[in-house]
Parts: sequence; C-alpha cells; structure tokens
Amino acid sequence: MSRLSAALLVTGAMLLATTPFTGRAAAQSDSEVYNRIEELHGDAAGFDRPLRQLVRRCALAMQRPSPALRNIL
Repeated sequence: MSRLSAALLVTGAMLLATTPFTGRAAAQSDSEVYNRIEELHGDAAGFDRPLRQLVRRCALAMQRPSPALRNIL
C-alpha cells in the first residue's frame, strides 16, 4: 500500500470516528423507540412481546455462550 493510500485510509477512519451521531442510531428511551415503531408500522404493541423475548434470549446467550459462540467472541 502506498503512503498516499495509507494516509487517505487513516484520514477517512479518523473522520468517521469523529462524526457526531446525528441522524444515526443512538441510545433512545423506550417511549421514543415505541413511538418510532408506531409511526413507521402502526402496530408498536405487536412488536413489543417478540422484541422483549429476543432481547431476553440474547442476554441469556451472552451469559452462557455456546461453544460455537465462544470461538467467535
């Protein structure tokens, strides 16, 4: 890799790292997420239970990762 290519790559990475989160996914309150789902789909209540189950299962999987996940993590 030439020095110019490396310099451009590093500069681009630095710009991406310092870009504010405006317009991107960021931490939001439960009510903000609920309202956004309602706005987009019109049925936020229908998403609530499956989403909570998914989050619970992911949390449990992270506590007790399977042998296959241990190799990745």
